[in-house]
Amino acid sequence: MYSLLPGDIAVEKEGPGFYFPVMTSIISVLSLLFWLFRK
Repeated sequence: MYSLLPGDIAVEKEGPGFYFPVMTSIISVLSLLFWLFRK
C-alpha cells in the first residue's frame, strides 16, 4: 500500500479499492517545476 499524506484520498471497500494521491501528485509536480526552473 502507498503511504498516505494528508489530503490523499483512499476508499477501501469490498472489491477493488480506490486511491487518488492528491497531495503526492501536487508535491511531485512542484518538485519537477522547481527542478526545471533551476536549470
